[in-house]
Amino acid sequence: MQSPRKTRPALVVLACLLLPFVVGFDTPDSTGTFVKVSGGRGAYHLSGCKRSYDSELTEGNIAMRASVPTASGEGTSFWSKVAPAKTTLGVFGNFTNEELTVTDTGGASPDSARAGDVSDDHGLAGGLYAHFDWRWLGVQVGVGGFSVLQKTFDVDRQGGSPILGLRAGPENLFLSGQVYGATPLYTGGGLMQMGVGGRIGATRLWGGIGTSPFQATMVTLKGSQGLGPVTLSAAGMYGTKEHTGSALAPEYGFSVGVEAGIPTVR
Repeated sequence: MQSPRKTRPALVVLACLLLPFVVGFDTPDSTGTFVKVSGGRGAYHLSGCKRSYDSELTEGNIAMRASVPTASGEGTSFWSKVAPAKTTLGVFGNFTNEELTVTDTGGASPDSARAGDVSDDHGLAGGLYAHFDWRWLGVQVGVGGFSVLQKTFDVDRQGGSPILGLRAGPENLFLSGQVYGATPLYTGGGLMQMGVGGRIGATRLWGGIGTSPFQATMVTLKGSQGLGPVTLSAAGMYGTKEHTGSALAPEYGFSVGVEAGIPTVR
């Protein structure tokens, strides 16, 4: 059985193609210590071994990061020339509540689940990462994992994933992408995303595509606004997927968040 949330071969190939253009959009410009709280809601369609489902999920996320300047831009030593201007260490945790409705049994035994049956899944996810920023380049690496606490029907979802990110270009206009590590995890851009972003003052805008767990390529828009030590953020995703034969069904996700902390440099 293929898990609907495990990375498929096509997504692995896509990730390799994205890596030359793949930053964690969620990392603001300030150095200091920050906490972000966010939440979202989404709907998508998935298939298990024998059945198809409609899924509606809500999620909550808490993330913490500490960003410090690691190079002054002055000096003649090798370290001063190659060191990132800023280094960030971060951690996040994600909680999901998902309602699954059986839409097609595909000939499976009706004793276990019938079309129209509804059940809930509750899951946890999280990750640790390090982020290194130069003027024209940003690199993010880490590790994360997810697990559904309650298995519903034949949908089995658990595993791990590397956290990868790369920014190409200065922060006022850049290409970027990310694999795992968005906050919130599913409605803050999807498990994989790529696009174009920019910054004007304390305002950031980003547009691109996001995939999984929605299993369809979705148009993704993000924005954030810094207000002193507080940053407000929002994200929206929308796409369609063939479902129940040839019908196109909408899939979406949206989320909002607030980050606050003690900045050291703006």
